[in-house]
Amino acid sequence: MHQNLINVGLVILCVQCCRCDWKTTHSITEQFKCQIPHRRSLRITELLKLNCQDDTVPAHVILNRCDDTTGTCLNQRAICTAIETRRISFYFQWRRFGETGFRNRTGRTVEHLKCGCNDTITYGCT
Repeated sequence: MHQNLINVGLVILCVQCCRCDWKTTHSITEQFKCQIPHRRSLRITELLKLNCQDDTVPAHVILNRCDDTTGTCLNQRAICTAIETRRISFYFQWRRFGETGFRNRTGRTVEHLKCGCNDTITYGCT
């Protein structure tokens, strides 16, 4: 009988412990909501869909982005996406693969200004 009470006590302690850990994790997650874009380093050749063997100087552009790593959404099937954007231009030098000289180019893309949870675009389960 005494041994059974000890086992029950251990089970209750474990359940309380696990519940506390879940609450802590949930509390941290609540503080990391999908709202503000984060700065990302994006490879110019990928961003502008250039030949991956071409050279650009600089190789990357730094932009604000909303994505699945930017913040959390309450709905587990929703993803963090841009809800406010602006068109921007940036300047770089570009050299086609096999050529020797660089040319000045202007890149145009969208920068994210504000993030929000979008549940119309579902996060795929694989």
